[in-house]
Amino acid sequence: GRPVPDGVSTRRSIDVSRSEARLFELLLRAARQPALAAEFQLDRPPTLRVAGGWVRDKLLGGEPDTSDIDITLDSVTGEAFAKHLHALLRDADLADLSLLSSRRKAVKSAHLAPGSAHVLGFRIDFVQVRCGEKYDSSSRIPLWTKVGTPQEDAYRRDLTVNACFYNLTTRQVEDFTHRGLDDIARRVLRTPTAAHQALVDDPIRALRVLRIANTYAPQKFRIERSLALALASDDVHQALQVKVARERVGAEILKIFAAPCPACGMRLLTQSGLFWSIIAGSSSANSPTSRLLMNAGAMYGSGLDVQCLEALEMSEHLVLMSANDENVQTPTEALDTSAENVLRDERKTIGVRVAAYLSPVYSAVLTLSTSEPAFACANSIVEDIIRVALRFSRRDVHAVQWLLRMAHRFRTLLRTVPGAIDSSTGHQWRLQAARVLRDSGPSWRQPLHLAMVADSIEACSGHRFDIEPLSLPPVENDCDRFKEEYNTRRRADGAAKHDGCSEVLRSNYTSMTEALLSVASSKPWAQRAPFDGNAVRRLLPAVPSGPQIKEILDAQLDWISEESRLSHGEIEHRLLREFQQYQ
Repeated sequence: GRPVPDGVSTRRSIDVSRSEARLFELLLRAARQPALAAEFQLDRPPTLRVAGGWVRDKLLGGEPDTSDIDITLDSVTGEAFAKHLHALLRDADLADLSLLSSRRKAVKSAHLAPGSAHVLGFRIDFVQVRCGEKYDSSSRIPLWTKVGTPQEDAYRRDLTVNACFYNLTTRQVEDFTHRGLDDIARRVLRTPTAAHQALVDDPIRALRVLRIANTYAPQKFRIERSLALALASDDVHQALQVKVARERVGAEILKIFAAPCPACGMRLLTQSGLFWSIIAGSSSANSPTSRLLMNAGAMYGSGLDVQCLEALEMSEHLVLMSANDENVQTPTEALDTSAENVLRDERKTIGVRVAAYLSPVYSAVLTLSTSEPAFACANSIVEDIIRVALRFSRRDVHAVQWLLRMAHRFRTLLRTVPGAIDSSTGHQWRLQAARVLRDSGPSWRQPLHLAMVADSIEACSGHRFDIEPLSLPPVENDCDRFKEEYNTRRRADGAAKHDGCSEVLRSNYTSMTEALLSVASSKPWAQRAPFDGNAVRRLLPAVPSGPQIKEILDAQLDWISEESRLSHGEIEHRLLREFQQYQ
């Protein structure tokens, strides 16, 4: 094999799966084709290296959670190699292999001449090693770049742990920064170059740092001090607002909410001060959203970002508490937030988490809104945050709005008839419960869980712990000691906060959940009014269209909830009696 370039640390041991080995052999075969050397006048085949997250995940001892693989080339563009690979796979001997596409990436990065292909179940992005990137103040896409060396390419990457290469020819891991392998072993996140300038040039790196720290939270990655300071910099926050498309920001935030521990990532978002750059920064200072968010923070007596984080942490805590206590029948019992469920039904899990995070905003708006109906205003603010600021889909917006609206109704239900749930006088409460369950449907446990989160936060309002700045450790070597002391104190404070102040509340919600199960056994959401809209108009010809029709339909369902054996004729008699003004 070719000798390893000077100035690089190497490591041999890395496990490659059978399918990966087959893919790499195919790529090497394509690189060694005489036609490629002849077309581009190469004196040797291009060197192919795997870069980025695939190498990092392998070195951490796990399997990459994606089939995406980034390949760098030293003597030919990614686009040219992808076209060459496409031509090779058209050969009859390779007809069983699946190549789906060979195309350029987004137009904004077209000058980098990348190439992409789907081969053997892998999505591969090809790009030539580069350096000399120049940025302007309005975009994270380089104005221009030039062909570089593998070492120069390594130094332009976001983190040292992402700057290692796996050389397909030598089958060695190459660390041109001389820090990547060591940082992976020591669980340190740092930039290969000056952190502040790296984040200002491409601010999406700030969110990637938080996402990677969150993804590997169980492995206790820590953020190096200069990078922590850069994450909290106003320059970086401003660049994030100006340079990065909202869709790209939303995609990174979505990945944090989809992680096994979303609260870890959102805590880093709060510590770094990025919350306002992402959420409030999408609106002008005088917009209704910005004014309400600022007033909400003042109402709570602490930053709204802290309140949102506390709500998400409370949600995760209640899920764990329910999972660890088989004797407790709580709203969270049916909420499966395991990693397997996130993969199986990711959108539903993310929706509950996003709604929990935004529940303090929703509650604050309901309290503070004076210029328009409270619920309309609250829905508008939620849409402004997750649709405008994060570019989540309209479907996601409606799901979160529904969860928060129904959670508010469950909170009201708990307060409606205190003490009547288990008594013989609970008839009226059961009727109200049936109405709420009709509107919430079979997924009623999700908004009920969020109601418990909101009430728990309110009950624990005097037991908050502060959010330390991300750069608090004064000396880098003291980070581990500080982290251990902080986590020990936080666990003690958290136990007092979450468990001590919520015992009565948990008892109330346990009782309500048991009562709701009794009402839900008849599946009120599946019931239909015996007289639908057309039948109502025939029976009551003077009834106007609109809310009056809905009122009559709901009345029939209430009667069925009260007396399940009512006959069709009895319901007709009641309609004529109760709504005689429409005859």
